[in-house]
Amino acid sequence: MKGTKAITLVGLLLTLIGGGTVFFRHVEGWSWLDSYFFTVVTLSTVGYGELVPATPMGKIGTTVFIILGLGIFAIAIQ
Repeated sequence: MKGTKAITLVGLLLTLIGGGTVFFRHVEGWSWLDSYFFTVVTLSTVGYGELVPATPMGKIGTTVFIILGLGIFAIAIQ
């Protein structure tokens, strides 16, 4: 049971990272690398500030992304 939970959490994190990368690539028009970088930096709560969403959809998506990411990380840390 414990292994299944770990696999599920890793799968959720990878899905969130992949989804965030695709989202920022298409909504903000960033490169794949920049989109991936922003996704990981945002999820890890480091927030370098090098990239900032400029579109309204990007800003809304980022807030949803942060809430989902923090929730998944909180579950994973338990």
